[in-house]
Amino acid sequence: DHLRARFNVQESVRLIVGLDVDMPATPAQGTKTRQGEAARDELARGHIARIQDRLSARLPRVAAGRMRRLRNLPYVTIEADSTEFQQLLNAPEVVSIQEDIPVPPSLSSSTAVMGAATAWAGGNTGAGQMVAILDTGVDVNHEHFMGKNIVEACFSSNRSGQSESLCPNGSGQQTGPGSAEPCASDCSHGTHVASIAVGNGDGLGRASGVAKDADLLAIQVFSYFPTYCGGNPCVLSWSSDQLAALDYVYSLRGVYDIASANLSLGGDPYTSQSTCDADNVSMKAAIDRLRSAGIATVAAAGNSGSSTGISAPGCISSAVSVGSTTDSDLVSSFSNSASWLSVYAPGSSINAAVPWSFSYGTKSGTSMASPHVAGAFAVLRSKANQEQQTNISVSELLLLLQSTGEPVTRGSYTIPRIQLDAALNAYWPSADTTTIELTVGQVDTGQYGSGWGTNQHPLALSATFTASASEDLALSVNGYDIDDADEVSVWLNGAFVGYLRTGSNNQVNAGDNFTLPAAALVAGTNLIEFRQTTPGYVWGVTNLLVDVVQAGVQLAIGQLDSTQYGNGWGTNQHPMALVATFNASGSESLSLSVDGYDIDYADEVSVWLNGNLLSYLSKGANNGLNGGDMINLPTGALVSGSNTLEFRQRTEGYIWG
Repeated sequence: DHLRARFNVQESVRLIVGLDVDMPATPAQGTKTRQGEAARDELARGHIARIQDRLSARLPRVAAGRMRRLRNLPYVTIEADSTEFQQLLNAPEVVSIQEDIPVPPSLSSSTAVMGAATAWAGGNTGAGQMVAILDTGVDVNHEHFMGKNIVEACFSSNRSGQSESLCPNGSGQQTGPGSAEPCASDCSHGTHVASIAVGNGDGLGRASGVAKDADLLAIQVFSYFPTYCGGNPCVLSWSSDQLAALDYVYSLRGVYDIASANLSLGGDPYTSQSTCDADNVSMKAAIDRLRSAGIATVAAAGNSGSSTGISAPGCISSAVSVGSTTDSDLVSSFSNSASWLSVYAPGSSINAAVPWSFSYGTKSGTSMASPHVAGAFAVLRSKANQEQQTNISVSELLLLLQSTGEPVTRGSYTIPRIQLDAALNAYWPSADTTTIELTVGQVDTGQYGSGWGTNQHPLALSATFTASASEDLALSVNGYDIDDADEVSVWLNGAFVGYLRTGSNNQVNAGDNFTLPAAALVAGTNLIEFRQTTPGYVWGVTNLLVDVVQAGVQLAIGQLDSTQYGNGWGTNQHPMALVATFNASGSESLSLSVDGYDIDYADEVSVWLNGNLLSYLSKGANNGLNGGDMINLPTGALVSGSNTLEFRQRTEGYIWG
């Protein structure tokens, strides 16, 4: 009825027509081969072409000549009048018809926030992968893209009285060098987006994009509308051109290792994901097809500021939808989001390349957040291939980003902001994650402290160690016979880190723990000092042992948001558990750092490894954990391979979460 009404106000309407094609079954993940996929694709193309031919034969020759065919998807697009529309409705080959709608781009220091620099330091730069950018075109000659393998294409539409193609050759389709060239005005968006995803600033004095060594598939999908936007000129993208571009991406997957396709565009937000899927069946089919091939379709959530809706195509259930956050991990005021948003990424005030003269500019929008995630998929896919894990699925990679992200709360729901280094370390623990013992030896000061120092005098015990300066280090200190009146402070390269706390029998509390941040470390030799100042009688420090654990494994479980009164994790009087698994060699101990808040004093939160109780989390001020509880996972308790870590909560009364 909606489409019929459209013919009452205009002579013809652009349509996307779904066809009844018997498509070959997709093999299960992990059983695919490149040769098998090529044969299956060829069979599918034959089925699609036959049904397209049948439909073409039913239509008048003029109408059939206006039909655009997709090679890998069972769809055609056509501009039809009311008579031709009725013929399509009656055709047995047709299973769906939807209107082709133009949508705008989603406009309105980031890589450091999401841990990209740490990922690069580990050699994870997206090398060998390609990211497709479906946008307003890309200035591929910009310095930010130098040295990359770049493939270009254009899908744009000439429609009398509405739009003009922006393909350099003036037609509706163009491939090859120069075809993704951006238009002279209003087309800086695509270059900026591509720069965020794959730009490389090494040697330029500029920040790099997320997957700085990945290659680029630049596809121009926008058309020029002289008067469409309130009588003013603008650039918009027809859904049919996006569909043709995604079909083209799929066709290249056997030639290039394409990790993701980015769509930083969209219209009004949908408040229901099922409605979005129903209204965008053709786009969902294209996204599903890419996802089955291991290619993530990453889409901007939109910039209407909605907290209950996401714009299409980001609202499609098989797309990876991305909202925007600030560098302070607050949701950007313009960003759309919903409880079913996939992830957040930085999108406020992002500086990146813009076309012509090697220029750079700052833009904000979920358009800028989305390519951060598209680039992250390239980095993860590149690492997976290095580890011979070529069949890891889009769903697995998305779950990895979600489970290791930093929690960002908006209203009643919490969505993770991607943290790339944590995702890499969670799935592929760093090979140099080992315990380095800095055995300072016995510090025998003798009675009254004559060995380390005399009364009233601050003195230091020093040791040196080597670090990569790319990872934080966790420092564990054990000792005894430290007088309660003494102060023993810890210093790294001349900077204060913390104090040793004395417990019963004047011992350090079961291993004081400090984090030595990567920013404070230098590559190579570092100096660590233990400075003792005593105001009175000195018993001395009889023994001091220091272990430095290179913290390459992060078990980032994310925020346990049980909502108010704890009804998300458990209800009153009921023990509940949060479970995570991680890999270990079985030959090394691990130090576990746990942070949290809003843990009621009446609650007990215990830590279990492979079904065995390790310890309880201790609660401090404001019902938080004491600055990150440190728990040792002993070698004997670890098994080689997968280990199960549990946090069990038991409450005696009212739960604050």
